[in-house]
Amino acid sequence: MPDVFMTKEELAFRSEFRGFVTREIEPLGLSEKMENDEIDFPVDIPLQLGRAGYFGMCLPEKYGGKSRGLVYEIIKSEELAYLYPSLSCPGCMTGWVANAIVTHGTELLKEKYAEPVVRGELIAAIAMTEPAAGSDINGYKTRAAKDGDHYVISGEKRFQVGGLGADFFLTFAVTNPDLPPLKGGLSAFLIEREMGMEVVEKYRMMGFHGTGTSHMIMRGARVPAANLLGQEGQGMEILDTILCWERLSTSAAQLGNSRRCLDEALKYSLEREAYGAPISRLPSVNNIIAEMVMKRDMAAMMILRACRLVDQYGTRAMKEVAEAKYVGTEYGYEIADKCLQIFGGIGYTNKYPVESCFRIARLGRIASGTSEVMQYIVQRDFYKEILGRKKPLYETFER
Repeated sequence: MPDVFMTKEELAFRSEFRGFVTREIEPLGLSEKMENDEIDFPVDIPLQLGRAGYFGMCLPEKYGGKSRGLVYEIIKSEELAYLYPSLSCPGCMTGWVANAIVTHGTELLKEKYAEPVVRGELIAAIAMTEPAAGSDINGYKTRAAKDGDHYVISGEKRFQVGGLGADFFLTFAVTNPDLPPLKGGLSAFLIEREMGMEVVEKYRMMGFHGTGTSHMIMRGARVPAANLLGQEGQGMEILDTILCWERLSTSAAQLGNSRRCLDEALKYSLEREAYGAPISRLPSVNNIIAEMVMKRDMAAMMILRACRLVDQYGTRAMKEVAEAKYVGTEYGYEIADKCLQIFGGIGYTNKYPVESCFRIARLGRIASGTSEVMQYIVQRDFYKEILGRKKPLYETFER
């Protein structure tokens, strides 16, 4: 994150959290264990972060939080990703769910789920994507029918980070099939694993190993009506709350990954010799480094701007979130690719971390909404601003 646009408190937190990661998490050797699929999910990480007080940074103090801005959550994502990019999502998503519960849930749900999450006692995950519905929310097939004081929920979800490892899931189901999900037909639920979230497949992915990513099925899961998050038909609003945080966290993770790649490439360029001198003296290498540093810094600025706007406007800042997500992940992939190029053939082996960083960077352009979906959101809202249907946020931002 760019120091000049951050407060003294934010900078102090970054230094504090970076020290925590170096002191408490790095010695665990999770990067190697996760990369080799020696563990399904790093359960201890979200629990450890909660116990250390790093969940609920943005939540009210009443619920165990610290009433701070979204930048604090993003700093966590970036610093965890610098150590090992696959740690970022498991280390942050529990906080996204806690925020959604505090924003939309009853006092009962806040006490039962959000507060234990903040204390490091429960792990939450998000079950959103379906086999036939990723960003196309109107394609949702999962159904929830009221049955007395319960809902009976049937359907499939996939690509859940924490599908193996989480205690409960924030998931979405159609409660009114007569309405499109985007227009009031979708609702949100908190479902404990034992209520009927069945893992049918663990995915072996190109990157992002050790994150417990799975395919899950609900075969008539009985969920207490009290576990409805918000009101029936409010699912899309709640989903947008989650997506603002998730997309910015994904971008911040790519920023941490970019920093790691650049640091590794710079170090290697000073050590590797060709034609009688370190390759750092080659203009072609200099140009790659210069371009990638500028793109890293541009992405950081976009992410920081979006965080400030979400703090003030919530989901109304979705266009700016989409801009940050697009720039952060597209540049993140390009930086990883160019840095690997500096390593040459040895970069294509697992001798250096840049190979793993490259594979993980590719997911950024897909996860939390593809780059093409981000472009759609940006042009959609831009046209609304030009046609006077939506007031640009920068015209009303309070400084």
